[in-house]
Amino acid sequence: MPTTEQWHTADTAITALRAAFAPLLQPLTESERRELLRVGVFSEAFTADYAALIATESDLVPATLRPADTARDWQTRAELEERRQALLTLVQQIADTMAALQNDCYASALIAYRFLTQGGLPPGQDAAVEPLREHWARRQERYNQTRAANLALEAAKQVSGGSSGGSTGGGNAAAPTPNAATAVTPMSATNGASATAPRNGNGTTDLAA
Repeated sequence: MPTTEQWHTADTAITALRAAFAPLLQPLTESERRELLRVGVFSEAFTADYAALIATESDLVPATLRPADTARDWQTRAELEERRQALLTLVQQIADTMAALQNDCYASALIAYRFLTQGGLPPGQDAAVEPLREHWARRQERYNQTRAANLALEAAKQVSGGSSGGSTGGGNAAAPTPNAATAVTPMSATNGASATAPRNGNGTTDLAA
């Protein structure tokens, strides 16, 4: 588990990163974002070609369009994109670590819930697991509603002749059940452990490794 000092170091780095980027960025309001031209793959390639043109043939463009400013802005965008990709990699690693932690915690919760609801709960302690029962009941209800909707959709496709023998996939899915906890293996016991989150021998994520 990370130490308080490690969290402090990370928070300090985030604060320093925000301060370093502040003079380089131009935050927009929601209305300002809506006023921007629509940009996609084509428009990006088109602009890149224009930037290449004015880099060598700026005299072809009217001076009122300030081609030098456009070239500078495009270069700034390229520099920002390089940093954005680096940050996206970091954000993905954070998301991977959170997913691994969630996996371990959920697997433990499923196993514990099965144990507690199948005779392992001490007498008089029913109220202690009531929140778990309520959550599981809501999940079961959502599953039943989704399955019914998928079955109805599949039936409608078959009636209309739109089905080619395939399945939506949702109608035949296994119902969620705490009994499935026996099939849930913490990621530490598989080859799916994240490289960013080393595992220890207890089936949990060891962030201090």
